[in-house]
Amino acid sequence: MGTAGADAGAAGPVSYPLRVAILAYGSLVADPGEELAPLIDERRPRTTPFAVEFARLSPFRDHAPVLTVVAEGEGDPVDGTLLLLRPGTSVETATCCLWRRETHQVGSNKLPLGADRHHVRMLTNLDSIDVVLYWQAEANYPRPEAVGLAKRAIESARGEAGQQRKDGISYLAQVVEAGIRTRLTDAYVAAVLAETSTDTLEAAWQAARQGTAAPVAAPPEG
Repeated sequence: MGTAGADAGAAGPVSYPLRVAILAYGSLVADPGEELAPLIDERRPRTTPFAVEFARLSPFRDHAPVLTVVAEGEGDPVDGTLLLLRPGTSVETATCCLWRRETHQVGSNKLPLGADRHHVRMLTNLDSIDVVLYWQAEANYPRPEAVGLAKRAIESARGEAGQQRKDGISYLAQVVEAGIRTRLTDAYVAAVLAETSTDTLEAAWQAARQGTAAPVAAPPEG
């Protein structure tokens, strides 16, 4: 185990060489982005030391459900991946690249300042790795259930996010392909297929794009 929950921005200056890794548990596994990808030296399977669930509606995906860290009892650890970065990669470089990837600003050279850094969390000495970073966005969709997740995923696939394959169905397919399973995953997939009268997530995405999926009620505000 490692020491969990520290804010990556709270660490003081470090003068000795570190081995830095990122613990990925969502679409980051298959799609680290053009900044992080060249920095990855090795991949290792690693169960997350925290619970994860589809408990966030992402504004970057037309409010589709995505995975995030949740409180104990609201989800389970999942099969993630440790992305070990090249020797010499600093914690600051890794923090900035992870932040830009997760906020869809890859290539912008923008830097996370103040509160922006708080979503990048730090584990120390996990599996003998000096520093392991992970992303923890707010769980803004409490008590998720399969049908509600499916409706929001389908709705996002119909919009601009679907056109760019940044929608909830495409995201769900990515994490399933990566072998990531939460306690809701199987029921969530089944609900998407039932709502779209299809038998694969790719076919479900196509049905949503063509407008042949069942109508979806607008999500509540707030």
